[in-house]
Amino acid sequence: MNIVLIGYRCCGKTSIGKIIAERLDKKFVDTDELIIDKAGCSIDRIVSNHGWQSFRNIEAEIIKEVSALDNLVIATGGGAVIQEDNISNLKRNGFVVWLYANIDIIRKRLIEDTVSNENRPSLTGDEPSDEIKAVLEEREALYKGASDVAIDTGKLNINEVADVIIGEIKNRGQRSEV
Repeated sequence: MNIVLIGYRCCGKTSIGKIIAERLDKKFVDTDELIIDKAGCSIDRIVSNHGWQSFRNIEAEIIKEVSALDNLVIATGGGAVIQEDNISNLKRNGFVVWLYANIDIIRKRLIEDTVSNENRPSLTGDEPSDEIKAVLEEREALYKGASDVAIDTGKLNINEVADVIIGEIKNRGQRSEV
């Protein structure tokens, strides 16, 4: 079984995913990194040269490939939930965790994350708070519908979030929200 982390940018998918992978002796994969490797350029360059649909097509190929594997911790890009096939593939052999935070926390993390910001193209062209709000309004129902568990990463530190996820996996209980 794979552990799949979904959610908006800067909600902790990569940081938490690496902790979980280490603790459970699983391999960690970040679909955005795999896309960059496959395309040979940044996501920003893929989008500016070929458009969002080209990026989404590569993303779908990568998700299909990693979903066919086992014993992974998979951090997806924030928009992976847009395409239904991605969710179907990820859920086939995965426990899906939606990591979320409020707009102010996401905005603060985006500002502080200068390394990742170089690779994150704007989704709407709007001011960050407006963009976050607009995109979350579009995606929250998709995140909720795709997830087995939802965790607010604004209330817990990354180790606490990892503890909750590992506990949920061990219990494999009903859908819950933390």
